[in-house]
Amino acid sequence: MKKILVIATLAAFAALTSYGQGEINYQGVFHGAGNNYTTPGTVTYNTGIDIELFYAPASTTTAVSAIANSSSPASLTYQVATAWADIMGNAAFQPVDGSSGTPPALMPTTATGGATYNGGSSYSAANLLPNVTYTFYEVAWYTGASGQYSTLALANGNTYVGWSQAFQYTPVTSTGSPPPTPTTMTAGLVGDYLVGGTIPEPTTIALAGLGGLSLLLFRRRK
Repeated sequence: MKKILVIATLAAFAALTSYGQGEINYQGVFHGAGNNYTTPGTVTYNTGIDIELFYAPASTTTAVSAIANSSSPASLTYQVATAWADIMGNAAFQPVDGSSGTPPALMPTTATGGATYNGGSSYSAANLLPNVTYTFYEVAWYTGASGQYSTLALANGNTYVGWSQAFQYTPVTSTGSPPPTPTTMTAGLVGDYLVGGTIPEPTTIALAGLGGLSLLLFRRRK
């Protein structure tokens, strides 16, 4: 039995190796992730935003797209907690692996709102298969005045967020001599979008908490 399991594992690994990993060209330099929090009502491009790429099977719909399109100041009235809940709660979408393995492909923006990954060169993502079409979209967030939201886990529910439109993309094989050149994720695929949303003021949260406590005490007295 052990020999059968070992042989099966080796066969699966050999099959995966023979297919190679999905080669992608992930560059946000061709589009911009602006924000609406620096000057409300105005699109501003600057540093302090991180961008992460997510993928799912082809034609998968993003849960967050039901809130707004995150593309104009007028659309950024959503609650960030609601947006983050949809982003992180949609298990169909997972972060794309980075060039060094399992750490996700994370891009910080430049002063013009653009970004590039892996020096602008294509790379093989370990969790993508070649010649398979996936749905991709970007999630971007404000990293905070002191970088306190530098990871997706730290940012979740706590900071301004935005997302790109979903798009279909097919990684190419990373094998061959020379291997095929992957299509670049340009503005035509990703599109421009903004980072923003509404974060309740601490006083609002405190008042809501007091209101809930008062209601609880009232019910107990009854």
